[in-house]
Amino acid sequence: MMRYGLVYEQIEKGQLICPLPIYMKSQYDFYLVAPAPHFKYEKVVKFKRWIEGEVKAIDASWTTYLARHPDMEEVHV
Repeated sequence: MMRYGLVYEQIEKGQLICPLPIYMKSQYDFYLVAPAPHFKYEKVVKFKRWIEGEVKAIDASWTTYLARHPDMEEVHV
């Protein structure tokens, strides 16, 4: 089992496949944490923008993947 965001590029290229039509949503979230004034620093602004772009790309890939694999089912544990 692997987090989709870590392997989506290999799946898109056909280098990896999902052998079972199931997935589990992670119970964990990610947060960008720093003292409030740091979010004004150019390097932090650029990093935040980059992270947001990565998340959008992964979300778009996941949406496309689910549309192409309508048999996928979410498993709850």
